[in-house]
Amino acid sequence: MNKDFLIGFLVGTVLSLILSLGGFYYYVVQEIQTAKTEAKENVALMKSIWKEELKDQVTTLATEKKEQLLNHLREKIAPQKDSVTVDTIEK
Repeated sequence: MNKDFLIGFLVGTVLSLILSLGGFYYYVVQEIQTAKTEAKENVALMKSIWKEELKDQVTTLATEKKEQLLNHLREKIAPQKDSVTVDTIEK
């Protein structure tokens, strides 16, 4: 009787362990699938926001920055041209 009890106890323990791990695995897989679906939706949302709003703002900011840099370079170059012109006129 003692032997039968131990065999039954071990079989029950192994079966309950297998079932609990199977349930846990199923839960984890479902959570991963849910996270993947949410991530795909968020990426699609961010792409649409980028296309609609942010792309125009970035283009505007880039154009403004380019104009600022060009003006800054023109200011640096203009005094140099004036000094060269003055030197050639004086000679």
